[in-house]
Amino acid sequence: VVILVGGVALLMYGTKLMEDRMLRERDDILKTRLGDMRQALRDYHERERAYPESLDKLVPAFLPVIPVDPVTRKADWRLITEETVTPNDDFARAQAPKSRSVIVDVKSAAAGAGRDGVAYADY
Repeated sequence: VVILVGGVALLMYGTKLMEDRMLRERDDILKTRLGDMRQALRDYHERERAYPESLDKLVPAFLPVIPVDPVTRKADWRLITEETVTPNDDFARAQAPKSRSVIVDVKSAAAGAGRDGVAYADY
């Protein structure tokens, strides 16, 4: 019985170590992919003097493809955007000025927390 209990405890410990390692690897991949996309956004902004309206504008000049989020296993990133407003020549018009939404940052779309307890969306 003692050997059986010891074997189960060892198996559970080994499983926990493997899960921790997998989470650590997934977090590292996530951070790398986010870093690559953020660098591509900076490079795009430097070259174009504006941020892109979609991630597709980064391909292929700044990224070979839009990477997959290793947590959600989809290319479904949470986009952090800003709206720029282009004022009309005539401010007296009743028509609202044209606005344009641009991407200034990306985050993981995954819910939950990584191995350090940090929410994926905070990376």
